[in-house]
Amino acid sequence: MDQPVSLALAVTQLALNMADCSLREAEVTAILGSDVKPAERCPQRHLVSSYTEDRLRRLNALIEYAALIFGSREAAGTWLRQPNRALVGNRAPIDMLIANSMALHQLCTLLEEECASSYLLPSIRGSQLWM
Repeated sequence: MDQPVSLALAVTQLALNMADCSLREAEVTAILGSDVKPAERCPQRHLVSSYTEDRLRRLNALIEYAALIFGSREAAGTWLRQPNRALVGNRAPIDMLIANSMALHQLCTLLEEECASSYLLPSIRGSQLWM
C-alpha cells in the first residue's frame, strides 16, 4: 500500500476512534503535536511529519488494543478518561497522553500488564506499537 493511501486510512481510523471514544479534536491535536483532519477534509497529498504520522498510528493502535481488552472502543474511551492508580499521580491516561510524548509506550505497557493474566489476548510486543 502506498504511503498516501496508508496515511489516509490511518486518518480515517482516527476519526472513527475519536467518535467512538469521545475524543475532542483539541485533545488529539495535543497528543499528536499537529492538527490532523479526517480523510474527507484532508486531501491525500496532505503532508504530516513522520513524527506525527508515527504518533497517529500508535494512538490508533493503543485505542484498538484497549478496545480489545475492554470490549469496545467506547469502553476504551472510558478507560482513557478514568484516573488510574498505576499511573503516577493517579492520572487519567488521556491526561498522560497529552502531557508526555512517551506516554503511548507507557500506556501500551500498562494495558499489557492489565491483561497479563488473560492468555486469550495477544501481546503487542513486536507490533507496530513498539517499532
